Amino acid sequence: MLVLLLGTCLCQGQVSTNAPHLATVPDAVNTAAGLRAGMRQWDVLKFLEQRGITYVSTNIYSASVGSAVGWTTSLPLASGCSLGLDMRPRKFGEKPWGADGLLEGAFIESNRVHIISITFTNRP
Repeated sequence: MLVLLLGTCLCQGQVSTNAPHLATVPDAVNTAAGLRAGMRQWDVLKFLEQRGITYVSTNIYSASVGSAVGWTTSLPLASGCSLGLDMRPRKFGEKPWGADGLLEGAFIESNRVHIISITFTNRP
């Protein structure tokens, strides 16, 4: 029985003795709706963390360089879904360039498929 339980947890990627409490999809949608387009990535992550949605970097290096065209930052949620944050790089020459992108959009995904698009309600 223990082998079956452990095997099930391994398949779902949830073997952790100190896993953080993960937000539910409705909580994530309501929280992310309070974001606004153009927010800096680190401000977005701080906003979400203050409301219980935590980003855990898988980057083993101490710095991030971003991308020239954009990227998606994913935050795990309960039920195996993720909150996706579409980021675009700052204009070349702006400091810091690349790593601290600007928020373009947010969505909920399951198995790499967008299932909910989030509309920002907090406009500048």
